[in-house]
Amino acid sequence: MKRKLIKFIIFFSIILLIFFIWIVYSTMPNSVNCNFDDGKELAKKYHSMHLKQFTCNDIELQNNNELIVINFSLKSSNHRKFSFIKYSPDSCVKDIIEVRNVTKDFLLKNPENEMNNKKIKFIFHLYADESMYMYNYDYNSGSKEKNSYEFLYFKSIELDNVSVLSPLYDAKKISFHGGEDIYIDELKFFENFKNLKQLSCPRFYTSELLNYLKKILPDCEIVN
Repeated sequence: MKRKLIKFIIFFSIILLIFFIWIVYSTMPNSVNCNFDDGKELAKKYHSMHLKQFTCNDIELQNNNELIVINFSLKSSNHRKFSFIKYSPDSCVKDIIEVRNVTKDFLLKNPENEMNNKKIKFIFHLYADESMYMYNYDYNSGSKEKNSYEFLYFKSIELDNVSVLSPLYDAKKISFHGGEDIYIDELKFFENFKNLKQLSCPRFYTSELLNYLKKILPDCEIVN
């Protein structure tokens, strides 16, 4: 009886060890590829970030060295058959905001870095070829902000709770979808978005919601 108990404990311990290794592997970030020298330090910072949803894949200089494209993918879809990470749109948006803050801080502290002279586009890859985007230039006109560290343009943002956008109060253009069962009071935080020039809302937004947004954002184009 005692021998069977010892065997069971050993077997159970092995199972727990395998389970632990599996969890670590499923959440472990990949190395970040970068094809130009001035991006390698930022690549290291992205690699060391403890994001909940995303991991950085690569940083690429494109379009005759005029554009930097930075790709992130979901940890839960990172070529792994199993994952313990539950997808959350709001958590994704929070990750994007954290990436924005880290990038801005890096560029501000390194004004000589060549990335300060480039257009920068972030692609946050989701499921089924869907993505969220962040730019330091207008994604419609191509017009770049004076300072490359100003990421003020957000496209195809998926969310559950619209208030998750509140830290983006300095944004100039936001396109988002999701967040059904919305009430007017939940949109009140947009009063602080003084720089906003265009806000693209979900198709299901009622005329009441849209009129309220037009009222609190008189200088902003409300798109439905």
